[in-house]
Amino acid sequence: MAVKSLSEQYTKKVKALFPYVGNAERNYLNNLRLTVDDFCVAENISDLKDLESGFGKPEDIVHEYVSSIETDELIRRLNSRKIIRRIIVIVLIIAIVAATFFTIHTYKEYLLIKNSTVYFEDVTIE
Repeated sequence: MAVKSLSEQYTKKVKALFPYVGNAERNYLNNLRLTVDDFCVAENISDLKDLESGFGKPEDIVHEYVSSIETDELIRRLNSRKIIRRIIVIVLIIAIVAATFFTIHTYKEYLLIKNSTVYFEDVTIE
C-alpha cells in the first residue's frame, strides 16, 4: 500500500474521532499526516496495523490532543457547534413552513382562477 494512502487512511480514522473539527484541528491533522508520511518512510511501514502499533492508535492520538486543550476552550467549541446546529435547524424549519404556505396560497389562487373562468358558448341562430 502506498505511504500516502496509508497516512490518509490513518488521518481519516483520527478525524472521525474528533468531537469537533475546526481550523486548529485541520492544521493538526495536516501536520499529523505529514508526520505519519515521514514515519512510514523512515520505518518502512506498509500496513495500517503496523502503523497503529508503531505510531499509536487513533484513539490515543485524539485523547492526547483533546487533553492538551483547555477545558474552557473545548466547552466553548462544543457549545458553538451546538448553537450552529440549532440555527441551521431553525432556518430549515422556517424555510419548510414558508414553502408550505406559499404552496397552499398558490393552490388557492389556482382554484380561484379556475372557478372564476368564464366559458363562452357559441350560439348560432338559424
